[in-house]
Amino acid sequence: MSLIKNGMKEGKEIIEAGSEQASFQIVIVKKKLKIHGIQKKIEIEMAKLGEILYTFFQQKRKDIKNDKQVAGLVESIKEKKEEIKKTEQEIAEIQSNSEDSKEKLFDSGKNLFEKIKKGLNLNGEITESADAQPKPSLQQKISDVEKEKKGKKVKKTAKEKPSL
Repeated sequence: MSLIKNGMKEGKEIIEAGSEQASFQIVIVKKKLKIHGIQKKIEIEMAKLGEILYTFFQQKRKDIKNDKQVAGLVESIKEKKEEIKKTEQEIAEIQSNSEDSKEKLFDSGKNLFEKIKKGLNLNGEITESADAQPKPSLQQKISDVEKEKKGKKVKKTAKEKPSL
């Protein structure tokens, strides 16, 4: 019964660490999508600003700085770029916090793998496995093959000679 409890404990640790890591990654992806959306808005506003500037130059107007629409677009673009910087800082902070979660997940998996590799059950007791049995040496294998061949030759010769 304790084997099952320990196995469940090991599994629970891995699942919790994996879940925590997945949560970090989801938050990061959401923030990156937010940045992408802001960048698209900046592109639209830059296109509008470029169109207005083009019109100003076509009309040979020189009062660009006084135009409220131009000033509004420039300010809006500046605010959006600041929002992107802030969001990028949040992502960097989340990524640094997620390093602990990654380590925890890695350690949980590594510990379980090491126990399995060593032939230990989840209680830390040594279990008997197929790998624990001694393997025959190469010389022993060659000897076995030669014995098999000799046994077959004897049988063949006995069959070929008719018995009297």
